[in-house]
Amino acid sequence: MTEDDKGFEIVFSPKVIEIFERYIREYQYRVEAGGILVGKAEGRKITIIDMTEPYEEDRRGRFTFKRSSKGHQEYMDELWSSYDETLTYLGEWHTHDQKKIFPSPVDYNNWKQIMSRSHNSEILVFIILGRKNLSIWIGEEKRIVSVGEVDV
Repeated sequence: MTEDDKGFEIVFSPKVIEIFERYIREYQYRVEAGGILVGKAEGRKITIIDMTEPYEEDRRGRFTFKRSSKGHQEYMDELWSSYDETLTYLGEWHTHDQKKIFPSPVDYNNWKQIMSRSHNSEILVFIILGRKNLSIWIGEEKRIVSVGEVDV
């Protein structure tokens, strides 16, 4: 869990923490990985309950991750049904081969593009997982703000 000075509280389920810990511990960073974040946003409290990992259809390179809707959308639909239609798409995550995490201009452009689409949540979460920790940004009202770093 993390709380920032902008009033956001972000809670990670044990499953999500386990996946992030596994990437930090085992991932070789030959190509980037990523997926979607799924959970609930209630006011300024965001609970990330589940997430997807890369599917074969995703485009992955040393410095790029381009998520395909195939696989991720089907998993989102399954979760939505199994949780009585209470979970929603909350945002995206991907890896960077960095100890100190900095989003690239491509990251910012992708996040702005995602924010321009219609979503169930007015607040979107963007996470970059580095070699030692993760960094979180919130997309809200056409603004992207850094929430900070979290040790996993």
